[in-house]
Amino acid sequence: MALNNQVNKNFISNVVNLLVGIFVGLFYTPYLIRCIGIAAYGVVPLAFIVNQYISVVTSSLTGSLTRFYSVSLQQGKYEEASKYLSSSFLIITFIGVLMLPFSVWFITHIDYVFNIPVNLVSSAKWLFSFTIIGFIMSLYSSLLNITLYALNRIDLMNIVKIVRSAMKVVLTIGFFELINKDVSFIGLVLFLTELAILFMSYLMYRRTVHNNIVVSAKHFNKPALYAVLSMTIFVIVQQIGDTGLYRIDNIVVNKFWSVRESGILGAVSDFGNYVMTAIGVISSLFGPLILIAYSKGEHNTVKKLAVDSSLYVGLLAALLIGAIIGFCKPILALWIGPGYVAYFPWMILKLYVIPFYAAAGVFASVYRAWNYLKVPAFLTLAIGAVNLLVSILFCKLSNGNETYIFYMLIISSIFVILQSYVLCSFCFSKLYNFSEKGALVINFFKIIAVLLLTVLTALAYEEFIPVNKLFQLCIAIALVVIVALVLSFILILKKEQKEELLDYGKSLFSSK
Repeated sequence: MALNNQVNKNFISNVVNLLVGIFVGLFYTPYLIRCIGIAAYGVVPLAFIVNQYISVVTSSLTGSLTRFYSVSLQQGKYEEASKYLSSSFLIITFIGVLMLPFSVWFITHIDYVFNIPVNLVSSAKWLFSFTIIGFIMSLYSSLLNITLYALNRIDLMNIVKIVRSAMKVVLTIGFFELINKDVSFIGLVLFLTELAILFMSYLMYRRTVHNNIVVSAKHFNKPALYAVLSMTIFVIVQQIGDTGLYRIDNIVVNKFWSVRESGILGAVSDFGNYVMTAIGVISSLFGPLILIAYSKGEHNTVKKLAVDSSLYVGLLAALLIGAIIGFCKPILALWIGPGYVAYFPWMILKLYVIPFYAAAGVFASVYRAWNYLKVPAFLTLAIGAVNLLVSILFCKLSNGNETYIFYMLIISSIFVILQSYVLCSFCFSKLYNFSEKGALVINFFKIIAVLLLTVLTALAYEEFIPVNKLFQLCIAIALVVIVALVLSFILILKKEQKEELLDYGKSLFSSK
């Protein structure tokens, strides 16, 4: 019962975090574009992409630590957990020091690395400087928050996320309206926000560990560090491949076109991130449960959790994405302006892969718990490299024709599905010698069916009822999701899946 109570707390906090995320998604990006223009905004996604490349090493370390630290903590081995955490803090600091000369060179040559207008170079340098510093601070916060994840305290992690989102919006409005509408202030806001989050994360950490876990130099342990680093190497390889798949298009478009095109692509990509936040209301509930079950050796539970929750997460994502794709034209018109409606195909191609990516994330939680990373890491790297080469080839053939961006996104989306659902399902089935591989294939087509069903429902709605105001759009999306949900429940799910979902829904409201 205690576990159910915590799951419910996590779910409620996820919903609150979702509502905040929806507000930020609807308001923040359009506000920035209105204030600084699409060209200046085009610099912002580039700064965040640079952080993603830097995080290939650092976040790989925190991801690896999560596995070892969580297992030790769940098994009550606090001394061992302290060694893992202390060793990771030391290596993060070492990486930060190593990054310093590279960061200085990169920022001073920013106009050479990227295609940035002369009038934006100075502001861009400040933007990149603040974001890199803020990012390093966020890594320390992430290390502290691993304790919350290991204890399944997603509710406390959501408090941190809500504060981060709220500060980002409030401080940006304050600087823009009271001082100046300059892109450099976006970086300053990130820096100040991460400074506050670091302090808040420390307080959360102290509240949950109760002096059981100690971070100190004397707990630095070479075997613990080597164990984390051995896993980190493969996580790094996999994240390099991930970055080559999911975010490389912004950099390629910037180099072959301009900040305008990369700004538009960055905006529709950001919309996908907001949708992933919505899907996280459900999907983030399963990661800690899988890791806890693995730590206790309950492998039948792990297998059932993975197969069932992967399907449910994928179907939920398909409902949301299907509705958004069906209404993508009015969404673009209302969100960032009627002048950007012509780019709805870009938005569709950046969004339709999300259900498969979200479903695959559940399987990834399993093989990371097992520390089974070598195969998925190198295959992801290979797929990402091929995607990068194909993207560059399309851009070289384009002669500035934006249609080739569309072609590039089509190929990239296929690679994303191949790397996410197909690869992760293969690794999961191989790890557990899963005899019902056909079930994973059927689940894949169920996700496709729900996605198409929801898109068609949205298109039918818009055919009879025009959507040209925000209120109308919200009502339309809600109605389409409800109708598609009912139809999917009746037509696509098996009897036992229906019963399981109904039981789970009842438990959310009946547990005490």
